[in-house]
Amino acid sequence: MAWSCPRRRPEVVRHASPAFVAARARRCPGAQRLENKQQAFDEAHKNDPSPQRIANCQTARNNVNVLDEQRPVYSYDDKGNHKYVEDKDRAAALATAQRQVSDNCR
Repeated sequence: MAWSCPRRRPEVVRHASPAFVAARARRCPGAQRLENKQQAFDEAHKNDPSPQRIANCQTARNNVNVLDEQRPVYSYDDKGNHKYVEDKDRAAALATAQRQVSDNCR
């Protein structure tokens, strides 16, 4: 069965490959509008944050909040024991967390 043009109003497909859009443009009358819409959609959403970046952003913000409080902060070492962050290391850890926030939370 040959591929045919859809009879309903064309919609922008979020994950349409460029090959799919180009093939549709060649086969369907008026599909150039779809290609233009797809390109506009891709351009508008090219800077959307990925789920991983959103998770990294939230983790970095939580780290900044925890390090800002004047409470003991610890992590785990290789053996699973608590390793407390000393006051002299807290400033460096806070700077790292703030850099991660600026990198991941745009």
